[in-house]
Amino acid sequence: MSYQELVDSVTPKENKWKNMMIAFFSGGVMGLLSELLVNVFDVNVMLIIWIVIASILTGMGVFDDFVDKFKMGVIIPITGFSHSITSSSIDYKSEGFITGIGSNYSIGGVDEEKGNIKDADKYLSDLYYGEKTHEKAEIKMVEEVITTMKKDNKIDLIVGGNLSNQLGTMNIALRDINTSFLGLYSACATFAESVINASSLLQNKAISNALVITNSHALTSERQFRFPVEYGSLKNCYTTNTITAAVGVVLTNEKTPYKISSATIGGVVDYGIKDVANMGAIMAPAAALVIKEHLYNTNTTMDNYDYILTGDLGNVGLTLLQSVLKDDYGIVTDKIMDAGSIIYKKSQNKCAGGSGPTCLPFAFFNRFIQDKKIKKVLLVGTGALHNPTLVNQKNSIPSIAHLIEIEVNHDAN
Repeated sequence: MSYQELVDSVTPKENKWKNMMIAFFSGGVMGLLSELLVNVFDVNVMLIIWIVIASILTGMGVFDDFVDKFKMGVIIPITGFSHSITSSSIDYKSEGFITGIGSNYSIGGVDEEKGNIKDADKYLSDLYYGEKTHEKAEIKMVEEVITTMKKDNKIDLIVGGNLSNQLGTMNIALRDINTSFLGLYSACATFAESVINASSLLQNKAISNALVITNSHALTSERQFRFPVEYGSLKNCYTTNTITAAVGVVLTNEKTPYKISSATIGGVVDYGIKDVANMGAIMAPAAALVIKEHLYNTNTTMDNYDYILTGDLGNVGLTLLQSVLKDDYGIVTDKIMDAGSIIYKKSQNKCAGGSGPTCLPFAFFNRFIQDKKIKKVLLVGTGALHNPTLVNQKNSIPSIAHLIEIEVNHDAN
């Protein structure tokens, strides 16, 4: 069986003809109602009525349920636009502060607070975070993580990156921070790549402390890589969703309970997948390869580890990873979990789960690190090296994965 055939067998199928008919009839009903409203009132009143209805449904948290049931028929431009605006202003209601664990600091979005990761230091009250654009909100998140971490830590170097073009939002956040910066990019594997680079400099005693940072914002990433949310575009059932979060962690030469004992740098892998909606299928082979290489190079087996936590394969990608490990490398294990698959609750209707470079550190530092039973774990950052221009030119999408091994000594001071 080829990899494409494996992907096809694992990826959930949607009945496109059925969806088209549902969208056709539901859209027709909305068109008929709109025409009646125009005849009774006028065009402006009709538009206002639809906006109010979409806003109320969004505020009640049931708009997405209507979309799922009636497909594209209810995502006509005016209701889709109304839903996207209301989602950013009403759907996010609470903001809390919880003391972080160790030398790390995390900010999450409101969808993330509604999910399974409850112990971030702060959650946004809305996706604008008091700013005029989502990009400025992303910048503000990075600034807050850096300034918070620098209050109690001496930082020699900042290492990190995000999904923004040319690391734009991170660069702007750092322009008034008087600290050396090493900007890196491996898509959603950027956090693992940053940890590897910072650890190497620490081991060589070039620096004493480094701040590793990454971030992502759901709406800026959607606009850059797919479609602005105002378009009201539906996602495939196997698509992952970029999480809104920012995470910073200090790496140091000083003794701590958590030690980065080794790492494996992955290579670029391309199994010929062109479906930009199926990032899990794109990244799974790269994750399988770096896991196999690490076990071989360190002369270890899965019995030596409590678990492997991958970054953002999602539900489909996690299934494919286990298949590739078994079929290509003879590795059979039930110790693999995926951060993106864990972050959201099933009731949140987030398709295959979360994605983005913050998935791995957001889940690990705010959930998994609290487990007093763990002694040795593998973190695998997974990244789809997605270039929209090349994708539009019908090129397949390459991927990369990097792995870091963490040892835990709960008795360390």
